[in-house]
Amino acid sequence: MDVAANRHLERQWNKIRFPSPAAVGANIRTRAEIKSVEVKGEMLEVVNTLTVEVQGPNKPACVGDSVLRLVF
Repeated sequence: MDVAANRHLERQWNKIRFPSPAAVGANIRTRAEIKSVEVKGEMLEVVNTLTVEVQGPNKPACVGDSVLRLVF
């Protein structure tokens, strides 16, 4: 049996919030921060907090936690 055939990737989002709208044509950027990395059985779980910032307003347009699972 091919070991590579058992590997896969899962992705989901937790706690997505939209505190402020982004205007059409606005300059935006995304900032990522690694929140946690854990080994859970035969998988590696990485949680990142992603923040979409808009030039001008003090509030971000979107904040969410991305959960990435690498299964071996």
